[in-house]
Amino acid sequence: MKKINTIFISTVLSLFLSGTAYGATNFIIIKLPKSVAIDLPRNWVIISNNERITLDTWIESTYDLKNLPKVDSNLPFAANYYTGGVTAGIINARYYHDMEITQSDAELLTDGDVAYLDQEIKNNMIPSMERVGITVTSWEGTGKRTINGITTFVTEYHRKSIRGNGIFRVRLVRVLAGSRSFTLTVSYLESQQLFLRNITDRIISSLTMAGIR
Repeated sequence: MKKINTIFISTVLSLFLSGTAYGATNFIIIKLPKSVAIDLPRNWVIISNNERITLDTWIESTYDLKNLPKVDSNLPFAANYYTGGVTAGIINARYYHDMEITQSDAELLTDGDVAYLDQEIKNNMIPSMERVGITVTSWEGTGKRTINGITTFVTEYHRKSIRGNGIFRVRLVRVLAGSRSFTLTVSYLESQQLFLRNITDRIISSLTMAGIR
């Protein structure tokens, strides 16, 4: 168990250093690589090659991310929500095809293991972010959470907007599942919390992964 925990913590650290309710019809199921899927509101905008694409147009183009070839640690998917020309919501997915830690390994982590993991992540992540000009204003920690049968590790923190227009609440949802491992990052501008808190909660809770067991 000790060996598994040591490997697990080292692996997760490497991932951290690499990176109002709606009606059902207002959400679209987005199929991501490795048989992962999430629900996303129709008024969010896909970011592709520095171009903005409306979600409906993107879907109608029949561009299906689940059919992408080999995926590395690059971002195969990113989308933003804009209000008044300001970025208020951000979501992206990053994959790590060379991970060896499995869901079975993840399930073995105790509360004590997760607490230790969180402290190590914090000690490494905050200085790394500061070096690129990102200020973390508060650290809420990392928790183990099961989402639709998937064992995840959710880290939450708050940071200043790079453009200086407020504070973002950020949640990193990490799934360790061997070559299918990925991180889903979901964040929103706190000044838009009344509107975006429930929406981003739904995005996270909609996460599914076929064949995880």
